[in-house]
Amino acid sequence: MIKCKDFAPRITERGPFGGASEYESFSEVVSTVNQWIENTMSISGSKIQRHR
Repeated sequence: MIKCKDFAPRITERGPFGGASEYESFSEVVSTVNQWIENTMSISGSKIQRHR
């Protein structure tokens, strides 16, 4: 099964009066994506082993 999830930088600090906000860095987003992939693969792998 193919799963899909959107990953966008999270706001870490809101700007005053709707001004510019600060976001998490690209490397933090990539790290979150890598963790999601590892968790998805480990769940998929355990499901595959159960079906054998």
